[in-house]
Amino acid sequence: MPAFGSGAVVYGPTLAMVGEYPGASSNPEVIAPLSDLESMMDNSEQTAVLRQILRAIERGQTVTVTIRR
Repeated sequence: MPAFGSGAVVYGPTLAMVGEYPGASSNPEVIAPLSDLESMMDNSEQTAVLRQILRAIERGQTVTVTIRR
């Protein structure tokens, strides 16, 4: 059974384990259609970047993201 603790995009019916990674209790996974996820976001600059990432995923493009703090 696949586990999606590091993330995934699913294109059809998939039986999977979710919430299995050690940090899930403090950083839970979101399981929702991309359109629902997009509607949960606000209109900040970070959201604009996330929307671009979602569009790329929808187009089937490979997305690599580096986050620096």
